[in-house]
Amino acid sequence: SRLSFNQVLTAWSKVQNPEAAQRAQDILNQMRDGGKSTNHDLTPNIASYSAVVFAWCKSQHQDSGRRAERILKRAEKHSRQSPDEVVLDNVIYNLVIDAHSKTSSNKAHLRARTVLDRLIAQYDDGLERCKPDVYSFTSVLGSCASLSGSKNERRQAFEVAKATFDDMLRSGVKPNHVSYGIMIKACARLIPMGKERQKYTSAYFKDACRDGCVGAMVLDRLKEASSTNQYNALLKVESENSLPADWTANVPAHEKYSRKNGQSNKMKKTITRKRRQI
Repeated sequence: SRLSFNQVLTAWSKVQNPEAAQRAQDILNQMRDGGKSTNHDLTPNIASYSAVVFAWCKSQHQDSGRRAERILKRAEKHSRQSPDEVVLDNVIYNLVIDAHSKTSSNKAHLRARTVLDRLIAQYDDGLERCKPDVYSFTSVLGSCASLSGSKNERRQAFEVAKATFDDMLRSGVKPNHVSYGIMIKACARLIPMGKERQKYTSAYFKDACRDGCVGAMVLDRLKEASSTNQYNALLKVESENSLPADWTANVPAHEKYSRKNGQSNKMKKTITRKRRQI
């Protein structure tokens, strides 16, 4: 049955290697061929396609983004032909965006943005389950901020990130502490040190303060993006441990900034866990 096949697909998707992803894709092909012949109960649904996309996302294959996108295109085609069998949602699009963001290609951010645009188009066409969420936009931001390329390529990547962040706001999706952290990372990695970088770094940090999204990630990225003078001027407090409560209101407790001997909450938990394992 489809349920049994989907359970097998889910199991393969949790194995982090290209062979497992290919095996999941082979099973998807078997489901498609079986559904076309005699047993319509084997026809893939959105869970089937998403499991295979997830497998490629976790595979660490150098071409995982494009392979995941090919599965998405098959799901889109299936949905157009049989909309009751395959109901598209934002999960499968988010997985493909994430798969692109994990590759080393200098075009990964552009491919990720193209998938986001397709997700937006699906939602605009009336598919409620395809509404982009904070993960959709933030994954594209991460792909942009991770680019290693020429000065012109980094400049282009920043423009894509900036436009994506603006689109997130226009769509009514609220950025979170990760979104702001990644945008400040983009300032640090994609814009040369100077007045323009200072301007954007300051603007995104002030917006993070306003939205209660100043966590450890934001402060760590702020240190990378700004000079010591700018960092101290933006904080306006004696130490990171005395931030105004409204600056951190929407940050999960384990992501808030609390340093002792140079260790954040998250880092201290990791070290404690490793010590217990020794």
